[in-house]
Amino acid sequence: MPLVLSLLDLAIEQDRPLYFRDGERSSTDLWSRERLAQARKAIEYVIFTVLDEHLRTISDNWYERLFDLVCLMQTEPTAISLNYDMLLDNVLFKMAAKHGGGGARVTYCCDIQTDAYRARRVEYGQLMKLHGSLNWLYCGCCRRLDIGMSECGKQAVTCSTLDELFTQNSLDEHYMSRPRACPECSTPMRAVMITPTRAKDYRNPHIQSIWYQAERALRRAEHVCFIGYSLPDDDLEVIDLLRRGLGNLNPNRITVVEHDEKHAAIADHAVGRRYRSLFGSTIEWHTGGFQGWLQEVQQLVNGV
Repeated sequence: MPLVLSLLDLAIEQDRPLYFRDGERSSTDLWSRERLAQARKAIEYVIFTVLDEHLRTISDNWYERLFDLVCLMQTEPTAISLNYDMLLDNVLFKMAAKHGGGGARVTYCCDIQTDAYRARRVEYGQLMKLHGSLNWLYCGCCRRLDIGMSECGKQAVTCSTLDELFTQNSLDEHYMSRPRACPECSTPMRAVMITPTRAKDYRNPHIQSIWYQAERALRRAEHVCFIGYSLPDDDLEVIDLLRRGLGNLNPNRITVVEHDEKHAAIADHAVGRRYRSLFGSTIEWHTGGFQGWLQEVQQLVNGV
């Protein structure tokens, strides 16, 4: 997937057609920039449908248990995500309605213009999605950013805010039938998903705002937990963000949660070694996966 997307992005950016060969017929087909752009959108549609369908299979969202524990500490949840899916969004919207009142909303740390979202004046919790989100729609002409909801996302968590977002901006319609037109300039809106290519483009002004706020949040943090992020070597922008934001945080206040059935020590695990080289050897290293680590934390909280 990263290789295909990287080749498509490079060809589209340089306005360079690509030849595709049919192995069975030994023939070639020239794809223009416009056709490549359509292929790019088709891949985004596949990503959307796969992740959105996954919401139907979620029976126990462990994020909800995690943020319930955060609330016990008398603090609002702050999350930085590299995923496009709606698991965190749904949990935090539900928590905002529960703890912040019916007029509360989760703040994405960017300038969202959707009426159903802006009408809720109370902000509860922060969710900073560094690579965009399935439910964001962006106008490249006037730079308007809207959010919406799919049928699966709406059903995953019952919340009046999500119902209103689905009514105003149905993502199913946007992805599956016709792109939604910008309410301000009528330009077709597009998804905001920074896909796993080798040359990620972070020039979107809303994405830039999120990265700025993410660094501020990291600088204020007293304890940071990394869950399911392998810290790949080619994720240079994220590594630089973490280096700047967490440079003054004591390494023993950094927790890394990884799933490893062999329960390798940090020095014997590729992911552990990458974190150790960035933050030092005194970080907390857990190999029991998200569920196992969270169960340990719950036992400590409950005094078991």
